[in-house]
Amino acid sequence: MSLSEISARFFLQLALGLIGCLLFVDRRSVGAGFTRLISGCALLAVLPGIALSLSTSFQFSTLLAMVFALLCLILLSSAGRSPAFELGLIVLTTGGGALSVLLLLFRQVPAPSAPVQGLFAAAGLNSALNLGLVVGAMLLGHWYLVTPELPVRHLGRMTRCALCSLYLKLALLGLTSAIFVDHFRAPMQAFATLLGLGDPGPGTGFQSQLDFIFLLARITIGLVGPAILCHMTLAAVRLHATQPATGILYATTVMVLMGEFLGFYAERSLSLVL
Repeated sequence: MSLSEISARFFLQLALGLIGCLLFVDRRSVGAGFTRLISGCALLAVLPGIALSLSTSFQFSTLLAMVFALLCLILLSSAGRSPAFELGLIVLTTGGGALSVLLLLFRQVPAPSAPVQGLFAAAGLNSALNLGLVVGAMLLGHWYLVTPELPVRHLGRMTRCALCSLYLKLALLGLTSAIFVDHFRAPMQAFATLLGLGDPGPGTGFQSQLDFIFLLARITIGLVGPAILCHMTLAAVRLHATQPATGILYATTVMVLMGEFLGFYAERSLSLVL
């Protein structure tokens, strides 16, 4: 699994999450401009994903990513024209993006059985949703600068969706840990040895210690921290303080991005989608 392949999947997951977040917002009330903003950002994220995918080899996932980019462009140009057409296009674009992400994911982390494939697929798509909802909520917070009369319930709704997505990711990570407990035994033993709490065993070298530290950071920085910040954002929203809420969402975005990169590192070492 090369760095180009990992980076391509990250950009595609970000784009997929951004398009998907449009399904969780009242687009007619917020305005077509916000739909254009999100679809434009998604398009900008897809393009480096396609370029990085082409730098390795042309695959069917690359073709799907190109279709995904085209659908983002169509959504960008047609936002606000027909609610039914816009919703159908968002669903179609989300589906195309999800297929391209899943093809890349299973090429990078092969699953041994159908149930494990389902678990890995859920984890990969959930990561995309985490990225999209948190970044989308941050962008929506900025949208109040141009539409100050917009009710704060829209920002609260997207933040709550982001919070639910983070909790779902924690649940999926717990399920993965329970099913693949053998994958985590050596890193946990190595970390315990580092703290002087156990005797070193086979496979408990520096790399195993590093694997556990990155896994721990993935949980605390990438999931628990953003969940706490989302609760803080909701508290600010209840006070109708959209600017402080947007500032908190800045920090949430940074932590979620860091968490995904840490997850990719742990994924390469443990052969699991985290």
